[in-house]
Amino acid sequence: MSAYQRNRHHEQQPLSREERERQIQEIDNLSNALVSLGVKTVKKNPIIFTSYFIGLLLCILFNGFKVSNNQISTYHNTIQSIDYDNLYKLENEYLYYNQLYTQSLSWFYFCNTKQCKNNKITRDEAYNNYINELNKEKQLVSKAKKEVGILSIYGIQETRDLYWKRFAQGRGFAQRQSKWDALFLGLQAMSRDESFMEYLFRVLINVILNFTIGTIGATIGFIFSLYSLITTYQANIIIGLSYFILASLAAISFAVTWIFGLYAAAAG
Repeated sequence: MSAYQRNRHHEQQPLSREERERQIQEIDNLSNALVSLGVKTVKKNPIIFTSYFIGLLLCILFNGFKVSNNQISTYHNTIQSIDYDNLYKLENEYLYYNQLYTQSLSWFYFCNTKQCKNNKITRDEAYNNYINELNKEKQLVSKAKKEVGILSIYGIQETRDLYWKRFAQGRGFAQRQSKWDALFLGLQAMSRDESFMEYLFRVLINVILNFTIGTIGATIGFIFSLYSLITTYQANIIIGLSYFILASLAAISFAVTWIFGLYAAAAG
C-alpha cells in the first residue's frame, strides 16, 4: 500500500469513542468560556448591560399608549375614506397597458413602430394615474396614523409586526441554508465514512450558525426599515429619534437573548 493510500485510509477511519468524547468536551469548554466571557463583559460594561435590560423590558412590558375614542373614530374614518377599488382598477389598467406595450416591442426591445409608440403613451398615462392615486392613498394612511401617534398601541403593534416579518425572513434563510448544508454534509459524510452521530453533530453546528446569521440579518433589516415606519406616523424629530433608538435597542436585546438561548440549548 502506498503512502497516499495509507493516508487516505487513515482519513476515512471513523472517530473513536475517546475522540468523540474529546470533541464534546471541547464544545462544553467553549460554551463555558463564552459564558465566562459574557459575565466578565457585563461587569466591565455596565452601561451596555443596562441598555440590554431596558430593551428587554420594552419588548415584554411596553404595549403602547391607549388612544381616545375620538382618535380611534378619526383613524378608522380616514382609512375607510380610501378608495381601494379605484386604486386596484388603476393598477390593473397599468399592468394591462404595460403588457400591450411589451408585446409591441420589436427586436432588441426597440420601440420604432407607430403602434408601439402609441402603446407607450397609453402605458405612461396609466402609470401616472396609478402613481397619483397610490400617493393619495399613502397620504391618507399617514394622516390616519398621525392622529393616533407612533407611541400608540397601533404604532407599537405595527412595529412588532415589522420585526416579526423581518425575523421570519431571517428564519426562512436559516432553514433553507440548513437544508442545503445537511445535503452537502451528508455527501461529505459518505465520502469520509463518518458515523451518523458525527454527521448530526456537524449539521447541528451549521444550523446554529445559520440561525445566528439569520437573526442578525433580520435585526439589521428591521433597523433600516424603522425610518420609513416612523415617517408614516409624521412624528416630530425628538419623538422620532427617541423611538428609533428605543425600538432598535429592543430589537437588539431580543436578538441577543434569542441567540444566547440558542447556544445555551445547544450546549445543554
